[in-house]
Amino acid sequence: MIDKKIKIGWYVVGSFTGVLCSYTGIKQEIIFIIAILVFVDFITGVASSISRKQQVASARMVRGIVAKSFAIMIPFILALMGKVIQVDLSSIIFAALSIFAVSESYSIIGNIYEIHEGEEVTEQDSITILFKYLLKFLNDKLESLYQDKHNDKEKDS
Repeated sequence: MIDKKIKIGWYVVGSFTGVLCSYTGIKQEIIFIIAILVFVDFITGVASSISRKQQVASARMVRGIVAKSFAIMIPFILALMGKVIQVDLSSIIFAALSIFAVSESYSIIGNIYEIHEGEEVTEQDSITILFKYLLKFLNDKLESLYQDKHNDKEKDS
């Protein structure tokens, strides 16, 4: 029974992602590649912990998966927002996807290094850098939209 629910859940997620990709113009191939990178990062992260004789904590794994699942929503949110405000955000969406892919690749290589050398690597938190950049970008965009609307009202007066 649980297997059937999980299978249905995956079908729903896959279908929804496909529809979102189609509607927003985000290439499914890129999302698929990032999903593979997330999966490989998860596996190499577990292997790294085991190789260094650290406890593999399921709560930490779940937190990581949930955090990455929400982070991958960001490009879709940006694309949908761009459609509503009628602004082409394709370059910022591509940048967000690129940073996410580089971050996952960095983590995978760090995990492999840890497995090989037996010592922990300090990871750069590029996702936090991405969040800060996107928040600044959105704040600037909101101010610009507000200014444009305010200037239009003055012209009408």
